[in-house]
Amino acid sequence: MYQNMSVNSMEQMTVPINLHPNNQGSTKYTRLFALDIIKCWAVLLMFVSHVLIIYGTTWLESSPFFAVVAFIIESVCAPVFVFAMGLSIALSKAKTPKQILTRSVILFVQGYVLNVLKFFFPIKVFNSFPPELFVLLEQANSHEGLFNILLMGDILQFAAIAYAIVGILRYYSKHYYYIAFVLILVCLIISPLLYDCVAPNQYYFLGLLYGRAPLMFFPLLPWIIFPLLGLLVGHYITQKMDVLSKAMIRLFVIGIVVLVFGWVLLQINPLESEMDYYHRGTAGLLLFSGMTLAWTAFAYFITPLVPNVVKKGILFFSDHVTSIYFIQWILIYWGVGIIGFKNQNAIGYLVCLLGFMLSTSLLIKVWEYSKMKLLN
Repeated sequence: MYQNMSVNSMEQMTVPINLHPNNQGSTKYTRLFALDIIKCWAVLLMFVSHVLIIYGTTWLESSPFFAVVAFIIESVCAPVFVFAMGLSIALSKAKTPKQILTRSVILFVQGYVLNVLKFFFPIKVFNSFPPELFVLLEQANSHEGLFNILLMGDILQFAAIAYAIVGILRYYSKHYYYIAFVLILVCLIISPLLYDCVAPNQYYFLGLLYGRAPLMFFPLLPWIIFPLLGLLVGHYITQKMDVLSKAMIRLFVIGIVVLVFGWVLLQINPLESEMDYYHRGTAGLLLFSGMTLAWTAFAYFITPLVPNVVKKGILFFSDHVTSIYFIQWILIYWGVGIIGFKNQNAIGYLVCLLGFMLSTSLLIKVWEYSKMKLLN
């Protein structure tokens, strides 16, 4: 359940920019389009995943084609979203602690607002929430079950906590990149050890730290690795603006090396492949990290090949990541009452996919137009 931020806050957080001095010695900001590309790609994969989970038949979901798609989604969807957050924090002007904490609290609250919109209305108002989803979420169709569902933590809650940690780290430490690197290493080692500890789900806030689904889909450990990695890469980019192409080649090579190292570890310990997506071991985390780094560098080099008309679409998706995610989750869950649950074959799935993408984009356009009219 890859959730992002709500309507405006995360867009402001992840504005992709480079930072370098101009001839007058002042600071100049230019957009790093590679970040727009990876965010747009993640958004598209997000649609593919969510529509498939809710509407695709079991046969379609388990088909060889979607098995490959699922692997790609797992590797460069959610990791890229939170990596982009850390990267943007490093590339943009540092926020004050008050700004950081305020935005963090807003994000945290928005996670539960989205839960209400996603779950409460289909369950209590529309009476369209399928029994299979109650089973999937390990909850009964009762007042207690609804309460537990509304309290579920997802990527919004994770992003709120991670944003506070990464933002404060950058603000207070001149050598934040060293600290980020050390924290990444520590998390790679410590996180898998916590998975075997006493289940933290009985303690809500401890569950946010390293709990399991359905209480927490994106626990702080191990997912904090990716925004920290983004912070580290962002610092690297700011130091290599004059030789950015060479820096991106190095980043690509590093990504491939990390990916291969993770794959080797996975061969040594194949049981790790059976771990759930939200609690990967060291090998899986290295695989995801390597693919994220390599994909970011690759996106930089294909930037000149992207036609202008395609760039407009990429920028739209990149600039409205949160709005898109917020709206699409609501539409997908509310649509079950009309379309049904997991009953679409390949053609029906593609129609649903296109329909939700277009309706989500249209609603954003209508919202922006209405907001502009009200302000004027």
